Amino acid sequence: MFYRAFGFNYVPHVRPDHLAVQWSFARFLLQSEETAEASGPRDKLRMLAAARLEFARAHLLVAVQSVYQPLQRRCRHPFYRGVGSLAEEVVNWLLERPIREAGDSRVVDEKLLDEFDPSRVGYSRPS
Repeated sequence: MFYRAFGFNYVPHVRPDHLAVQWSFARFLLQSEETAEASGPRDKLRMLAAARLEFARAHLLVAVQSVYQPLQRRCRHPFYRGVGSLAEEVVNWLLERPIREAGDSRVVDEKLLDEFDPSRVGYSRPS
């Protein structure tokens, strides 16, 4: 599983596909990536950035399309519409966030993501 491959632990009685677990893992990846940006090895930074994009595309984008967009359309209360809108904005930000070199503010070429192989970290894409 993706979580274990990156050393992410969640509460055992909560299902791994629970939205709270997915959002927590996205935060974990982002924090790890920011730490690697500051001082980590370049390979680790590239792997974390690619993992963030893969996870956001394979899981959070699906949640936006299947949960949060319907929430925005169907709920009358502005709070729930706002939750849906915020989730969509955060996922878009995760997908568009530039990838940077370790210790540098320059954006790295997106071709780095082509090198990412999720199976290298023990992850297989959900079917």
